Amino acid sequence: MKTETIVEHTGNKPPPLNVLRQFRVKKLSNNNVIDCEGNNVGKLIDMVVSYPSGRISFVVMTCGGFLGFGEVMFMVPWQHVELDIEKQEFILSITLERLKEAPSFDGSCWPDLHSKAWQENIQKFYENDSRQNSNNSPA
Repeated sequence: MKTETIVEHTGNKPPPLNVLRQFRVKKLSNNNVIDCEGNNVGKLIDMVVSYPSGRISFVVMTCGGFLGFGEVMFMVPWQHVELDIEKQEFILSITLERLKEAPSFDGSCWPDLHSKAWQENIQKFYENDSRQNSNNSPA
């Protein structure tokens, strides 16, 4: 007996409480990424999944370039990205200007995903930025 329904929700009404919100990665990739100010930043191209938990740890996005040339790639921790289902785009927790300072890489030379130092560097950048944003917000 099925107790929950799995659907892709795209309507204006909130989904029923018994609906699991699950999406195919293929449908989410190549969607726009915007910054927290609404500026178009790039495209989501991939996701990094941790094993054995199966949870998304990072999204991989491109920024800049033309026809694939000169693009810079970023890995953003999943908790620093929101998914806007209605607009089918991802919203970063930081601005485009701040993203330009984030650790990045060339698509032909991916970082070692198993490197603890690399992962900590990425996490530290985004956590520090989140703390600065919360400290600068009006009280």
